[in-house]
Amino acid sequence: MKILLVEDTIGDPIQKVLQKSGHEVALARTGEAARQLLNVAIFDFCQLDWMLPDISGLDLVEVIRQDERNQGAAILMISSRSARDDIVTAFRSGIDGYVAKPFNAAQLRTKIDEVWQRRSRSRAHAQQIRMIFEGQQNLSYWASNPFVIFGENLESADQLARIWNSPILDCLTAATTAIAAAIAFMPDLKLGYTIARTTGEVTKLLKDRDTRDRARMAFVAADCQGNCVLMAKLIHMRSPGICPICIVCNQVGDLTSEQRVELRGYDALVMDRREMDGDRWRDLIEGVIKKWTTAVEEASDDPDDDSTTGFRRAAKFWLEAEDTSKDNPG
Repeated sequence: MKILLVEDTIGDPIQKVLQKSGHEVALARTGEAARQLLNVAIFDFCQLDWMLPDISGLDLVEVIRQDERNQGAAILMISSRSARDDIVTAFRSGIDGYVAKPFNAAQLRTKIDEVWQRRSRSRAHAQQIRMIFEGQQNLSYWASNPFVIFGENLESADQLARIWNSPILDCLTAATTAIAAAIAFMPDLKLGYTIARTTGEVTKLLKDRDTRDRARMAFVAADCQGNCVLMAKLIHMRSPGICPICIVCNQVGDLTSEQRVELRGYDALVMDRREMDGDRWRDLIEGVIKKWTTAVEEASDDPDDDSTTGFRRAAKFWLEAEDTSKDNPG
């Protein structure tokens, strides 16, 4: 790991400890020296002293986080300050870990490993989130391909990155992975998806002429902004059966027993997010493909029509492959 060590008093012994652990270490004794190193090199990890001769370590954190090449580096702050308010201030500046002086070599190595692993998980999550949001379909009037709706109480990608939204991220990752697998088998399908932020957006998608006939399924979180029960009622009244609706619960208390009964009356399914793993999503996407394949065949008078033959052949291959994998799980 390539480490930038910024320390004016005990930099030499720390550098030796890190080098013995197999790291490549660049030592800077001032904030200005650290800036110069950041201008010419890319670092995986930055270890900063809070009190430097020329600038504060907190100011250097801001420099790193604004540096296009090094903003993703893990940052560990070291300082003799150990008051709770100081630690909170340091974390708010954008660091990933904090260790108070004095410390020994073993404690430092443990803290560096801990911070690096946490930052690596954060990067993996950031990549997942970017892929999910970038993979959304740009819904246009002229498009004709099917799509799936995900209704989630999310204002932005940053909100999804917060740790308490991990079950939502895992669920969306499994769902979009299943969609990507379907597209890999059958490119002609062009199955897309979109993320709606409110139940009103979901209702609009299922009402508008250019999207309602292409929506194959809607998975709406019970805590999605708006009223999921009223949404299901309105859709059932205006367009019954046009698109299956699933209300996804994070926990049992998300819906009362009365709401669950009412939703069943609107032909809406209630699902537990914790049970929606990769296998479950493959089954659900298989159902979407079957329904769309039937719709395509019913719309085509000629079974040998070139515009749909490739799609039907690919769909048949996908469905047969899925059946085979279930019959032979080993």
